[in-house]
Amino acid sequence: MRRLARALVAPFVLVAASAALAGAQSPAGETSLQPPPFVPPPCTPPGPFSDVPHQDPFCPWIQQLVADQITAGCGGTAYCPNLPLTRAQMAVFLELAMRGTSAWSPIPTGAVMSFDLAACPAGWSELVQARGRYVVGLPAGGTLGGTAGAPLGDVEDRPTGQHAHTVTDPGHTHSYVNNGIFQSYCGSNFCQTQYGAAQTTGSSTTGVSVNPAGAVAGTNAPYIQLLICRKD
Repeated sequence: MRRLARALVAPFVLVAASAALAGAQSPAGETSLQPPPFVPPPCTPPGPFSDVPHQDPFCPWIQQLVADQITAGCGGTAYCPNLPLTRAQMAVFLELAMRGTSAWSPIPTGAVMSFDLAACPAGWSELVQARGRYVVGLPAGGTLGGTAGAPLGDVEDRPTGQHAHTVTDPGHTHSYVNNGIFQSYCGSNFCQTQYGAAQTTGSSTTGVSVNPAGAVAGTNAPYIQLLICRKD
């Protein structure tokens, strides 16, 4: 059985973890942009271990494992690059590379995530500004973390924000001829009776009202409440 040497495992672990965390694997039928391959910085002389000089091509990878606190070597100042890696050692390497350590995390600081939990996990803090609010993308030149409007209360059903509609109704009148009024007068040689007189009704408003719109009662954006946390 061929076994991997500890030196060969260093790039394998880091590249595999980087690709997995960046989402290089896509579901069937979907396409995604492949992330650039992970390349560690050059090795700093004299090297991370006495048996891994900085000229060694695997030195940058081994140095990165040390920086991320994934390995401390095989004892003393040695890494034992040519010794085969056991299955148990490989498990530790992969676990630390995927889940992170106190020196390195696969999730960057400032990442925001929703949790179906009563409290944020270790290493996360509640994003208090998100309570009762929808989260939207930041426009160009916008205020990061800015908020607008009053937040929703616990399972509040708010069909629309408080507002008013203005209706201008000055009232109007109608003119008509009242035939019940007549005038009678006589001249020197005749008399004349005139029926009807121009009248105007009193002013009256129409009583216009604004009816609610929409066929379904309740909020126009159904939602579920989850705990929003920010990576420390």
